[in-house]
Amino acid sequence: DWFAAMRTAGVDVAALTDHAVMGKLHGDVTCSKATPVGDGCSPYVGINETSWGLLADLADAGDDPGSFVAMRGFEWTTGSRGHLNVWFSEEWVDALTTGSITEVRDADTLFDEVLGVELPPEIVSIIDSLPSTASIDGFWEWLAAPVGSLPLGGGADALAGLNHPNEFGNFENFKFFPNVADRVVSIEVFNGPAHTDVPLRDYWSWDVANGQPWPINAALNAGWRVGLLGVSDNHTSLVGDPNAARGGLWVTELTRAGVRDAMERRRMFASRLQGLRLDAAAHGVAMGSDVGHPGGPLPIEVDLDWGPDSWGEEIVIEVAVPGTDEPGQLAAVPATIPGPGDPVISFTVDVDPDEVPWLLLRICQPTFELDPNVVAGPWTAHGGAIAYSSPFWLQRADAPGAVSDDDETTPTTGAGTSSLLAGGIAIAAAAAVGARRRGHGHGHGHGHGVA
Repeated sequence: DWFAAMRTAGVDVAALTDHAVMGKLHGDVTCSKATPVGDGCSPYVGINETSWGLLADLADAGDDPGSFVAMRGFEWTTGSRGHLNVWFSEEWVDALTTGSITEVRDADTLFDEVLGVELPPEIVSIIDSLPSTASIDGFWEWLAAPVGSLPLGGGADALAGLNHPNEFGNFENFKFFPNVADRVVSIEVFNGPAHTDVPLRDYWSWDVANGQPWPINAALNAGWRVGLLGVSDNHTSLVGDPNAARGGLWVTELTRAGVRDAMERRRMFASRLQGLRLDAAAHGVAMGSDVGHPGGPLPIEVDLDWGPDSWGEEIVIEVAVPGTDEPGQLAAVPATIPGPGDPVISFTVDVDPDEVPWLLLRICQPTFELDPNVVAGPWTAHGGAIAYSSPFWLQRADAPGAVSDDDETTPTTGAGTSSLLAGGIAIAAAAAVGARRRGHGHGHGHGHGVA
């Protein structure tokens, strides 16, 4: 029903990625939030072997290459180490078996939700005061392990993404594992609404007021080469909610292979507006890529459009660069959305690649309401963010753009924009597919409905 509903809503690519918490050891039972705790089931168990197989059958039945891509995945879910999406894997793993929720201070929850035993308050108080012993290392080891490895299998065939950073943990301060970095492809910057009573959230500075690191800045500085995505995180029956966050993928074909290729190349963006298309290039090299730059003026082009009503609207393009704690704002460029026949937005910023290893674009609209989660002066000055580009990774090179193996001279433009939405804790994204004109061309047309 869910895949069919997403396709009917005009979605092009959908992945169901339900929670994976403790189903490996709990047993092969069918669990739901409607099942009373104490009947041999818990609403916090998550997927199990039966539901993992069922997800594959449903995705294969719904997949229609060239018209609609259906995929399965899972969300590795903890209470303190963070949540990660996993796609394209043959096997799955949960947080309990990787040692990521088996800490003493979680014992009261395990007793209550798994065994139906409520511990006395005085015992709970002692447990809550104990240090944390859970670790994220077991997940990264699983992701690096070959499929079929003993005892937990392996995810070496998979891609992964960092979900809603600083909420339910920050991946142990974005601890970097270089042996899986090429397959950790995304980080959520827009999320929701997960529930009808939870608004869409901007994670640019989520929870930094409580001492947590600026999440996107911290992840990129740690070494993670992640593209930025918006996601639905959908826990409701709403499909095609126009107020949901979404992301975009620039794909070469509407197939699982095409989706994977776009994700591996970080050809993605985050959006909170229905139908928005964003692409950007530095020295003619697409966002999500390595860019060779000798230093000095760096030419940037931006293709942005969300339909005829947007043409001529004023925006500000904030250029974000690394900072020790807070990301730096290298420039704030006023611009207007180009209409048919207009050139894409072009500007330059002066940058030294030895000092600025990455930069990304934050698109703000002065009249758009500022997300209350966004704090600090320069990030509140130009209205709310409506989109984020994926980063450019800058490297010093005599020949501009020479270090990239991406042969696209973007920004590219799509013959149409449509959308990719994933259920559960998942990705929502738009896929721009079709004829693409290189260089300065600016194309329009919205061939599909969007979620």
